[in-house]
Amino acid sequence: MIDKRTLWVLVLGFGSLVNGCSNTTAGSDGGTGGAGGTGGTGGGGSDTGGGDVVQQHINLYDCSLPLACEQMVYHSDDVRGGTSCAATQIVSGSAAVLSALDAPGGACNETEMLIVVQGDGKALVQSRHRTSSSDFCQPGDPWEASSAHQICDIVLADGTEAACQVESGGCDWTPFGWASKGELANCQDVEDRTCADVSGLLD
Repeated sequence: MIDKRTLWVLVLGFGSLVNGCSNTTAGSDGGTGGAGGTGGTGGGGSDTGGGDVVQQHINLYDCSLPLACEQMVYHSDDVRGGTSCAATQIVSGSAAVLSALDAPGGACNETEMLIVVQGDGKALVQSRHRTSSSDFCQPGDPWEASSAHQICDIVLADGTEAACQVESGGCDWTPFGWASKGELANCQDVEDRTCADVSGLLD
């Protein structure tokens, strides 16, 4: 038979073992919660890469700027989206916000441009980039830190302005450098604009 002293030793030892297991499980859950916090940051939509990304410039993607046209997308040697709308906005001489995505295909390798048309033949531009090992980028894939703010010349292809004025074929513009559809040129880094600066330009 087990004497009372031995029995108490066994009971106390078992109690310590149970407490130790409970503490380990709580610690593991806490770690998972921390990782979930990073996902929460990415869930902001316009965040550019989760908790590890440090923005060096004012991130215009956080400004909730209204897009004037459907996003222009370059993919597999083709451009779709609001190219005609973009050209019309530029020719009109009014300020507007455009968006373009360079996604050549074959892997997740995307560059997105936010283009604030100023109405004077120039645009304020900021870009961001993301890559992953997947074949295609997913909406939740993080972006790297956004670029410096730049002022670029808006270059229209020959005949674009006339085509837009009569609403005929050829009224198209993209920033991707296609000779037939225009480009952004002579881009120079400038001092960061604030969300209020850009919103004021659009008013």
